[in-house]
Amino acid sequence: MDDLIDLYMRSIERIHLAAGQVYNVGGGAGNTLSLLELVLLLSRATGQEIHPVMADWRSGDQRVFVADTRKAKSELNWSPCITPQEGVKRLLDWTPASEHLLRTILD
Repeated sequence: MDDLIDLYMRSIERIHLAAGQVYNVGGGAGNTLSLLELVLLLSRATGQEIHPVMADWRSGDQRVFVADTRKAKSELNWSPCITPQEGVKRLLDWTPASEHLLRTILD
């Protein structure tokens, strides 16, 4: 099961706790990934070299963000299970199979 669907199901099962609540969803501290690490994962998974172009730092840019998933863990007993590597693989597998959906959205 996908992590987000699992969280939705747990929220429904515990609706008395989850109703009106906000939960951070993401990889949490154990699955952090920088943009450069993501580019490396994509390069390895596709076999294509990717050369990102870096721009100057902007004053409003956030240096680091890690979703704090502790509330979802404590109230819904949910933690992410899909690794960044598996997530990238699933995304790459999904993209060609869903090209018609992407075209509909972009057109």
